[in-house]
Amino acid sequence: MRISLSTLSSRQQAVLEALERKENISVSHQGKVVAVLQPSATNTVQERMLQTPAFGMWADRDDMADPNEWRRGLRQKRRNRRSEGSTT
Repeated sequence: MRISLSTLSSRQQAVLEALERKENISVSHQGKVVAVLQPSATNTVQERMLQTPAFGMWADRDDMADPNEWRRGLRQKRRNRRSEGSTT
């Protein structure tokens, strides 16, 4: 995308959308390119999370369909073990 310096402020939304699409933007003044805007090289937190090898590794497990229920089951087993140990 190429945009003149004088129209840069009035077309801010279009510039941001182009940057989100990972496009470079050439800013010109009197017909000459004076700056090039590039999208940030850093990924968002969500993009980095999705690139982590461990992300989603339990997605296809049936017992993890409801994580809260799974956690309750683990805690219940611990409670049962503690109560069995105290009665003997």
